[in-house]
Amino acid sequence: MTLPALPKRIVSSRLIGSGKAQVTQTAEGVTINVPQAAQDAADTVIELKLDGTAMDIGLIKPAPKSPLATLSASNVWHDDIHYTASEAFDNDSSTRWATDDGTKRATLQADFAKPALISEITINEALEHRVKKFEIVYMPVDGTDWLPLATGTEIGENYKTSFNPVTAKSVRLNILDATEGPTISEISFK
Repeated sequence: MTLPALPKRIVSSRLIGSGKAQVTQTAEGVTINVPQAAQDAADTVIELKLDGTAMDIGLIKPAPKSPLATLSASNVWHDDIHYTASEAFDNDSSTRWATDDGTKRATLQADFAKPALISEITINEALEHRVKKFEIVYMPVDGTDWLPLATGTEIGENYKTSFNPVTAKSVRLNILDATEGPTISEISFK
């Protein structure tokens, strides 16, 4: 099992029951290995003792299991990890990418790990009707210039556009005008 990075150092660990667990902590995360023979079919419990109280550790968000793309945004609301670009690509409509108040222009970008064949994009604006002008562009695999896929004046709750399939190494949503800080709950590609 791999856990996200912890802001405290693990000073000891123990497997509740019998057997031993191997716990490795790095800056990238915590890896826990429990031999099959020591695992409990109902639940395997591992106690981690930290070099301080766990009560002051805030919410720790897991990194994507196998990222298909590097995600970025030109602006993130108060640099808060709960509103980063990845929140718009997580298939969870209760989370969102958000920008600082007063932001009128912003970008949200996916740089694919491998070239992606896409022919449809769906976008859900978390707070409807803020975006007043936008464009969706892509970077072809063998190109150096962004090419247009779609333009519009509103995104709203269920914006969807289809086009002839393209192979892209990156896709970018350019928000060119907004009444208030844009915020997108989901963006997906097919």
